[in-house]
Amino acid sequence: MNASSTFVAADGDGYELVMGRWSRRLATPFLDFAGIQDGERVLEVGCGTGRLAQAIVGRSSPSEVRAIDLAAAYVDYARSRNQDPRVVFDIYNEPEQFSACGWAFWRHGGVCHGHHYLGMQALADYVRARASNLFWVEGISAGSLLNEAWQYHITGDGPLAYSEHRPPGRHQYRTWDSEFGYIARSGHAPVVEGEWADYARPNAPWACWDNAPVSAPRFLNYLRVRGFGLIMTLLVKNQLIKSGNLNDPTRFRSNWSCTAGLNQGVGHQAQQWFIRQNG
Repeated sequence: MNASSTFVAADGDGYELVMGRWSRRLATPFLDFAGIQDGERVLEVGCGTGRLAQAIVGRSSPSEVRAIDLAAAYVDYARSRNQDPRVVFDIYNEPEQFSACGWAFWRHGGVCHGHHYLGMQALADYVRARASNLFWVEGISAGSLLNEAWQYHITGDGPLAYSEHRPPGRHQYRTWDSEFGYIARSGHAPVVEGEWADYARPNAPWACWDNAPVSAPRFLNYLRVRGFGLIMTLLVKNQLIKSGNLNDPTRFRSNWSCTAGLNQGVGHQAQQWFIRQNG
């Protein structure tokens, strides 16, 4: 297995270099599987620079393709290259990721820092009018916070599941309960840890876990005790794990907590967590 790139795209051109080339190659087999019919209305969540949306109208005749993404730079790139009136690119959720647009804005949408965003309520309404399957709701600030999500919760569009990424703050039960766990513990809606990954990346020092040999297994145990789901990402050699054997990713990278020389063994713990959860 070759080492994976740690390059993170900051604009549409950069995204095209990393993801766009794969989107073009995978669009045909994916659309063969999806089986979009002429006259249908299509919603693409996480459209990036718009390659899949362009492929959809290039091979079928939908009445509308609504393509949305949380990155304003990617949406601007897609809009500048779109010449088909059936395709509409829009921004949703995570207004400017680290800006203080607030939870009311997250729910209702509007204009923030010069960009128009589709609120999560409108997005949920749009999805539910066309499909009855589960709708995945994330919080603001890169999805890491759900502390006021229920105060501004989505209404009339169940079933819903709430997702959070990389819990911030102190790594202890009461902090996690206040940031996101209260939604499930109060019986409001299920919660899943939607992205637990390599938070010791050089380009993300803000995301490092303090005392990872203690806090990482504590977090896994918290999810088990509270009955939350878990999705792990970047299980790629030389990123999150050292072993190329995904059946037993026994060692995470030594700099998980941004301190050289540590070997957390979290990969094996995560594997055992999934084994226990699935019998």
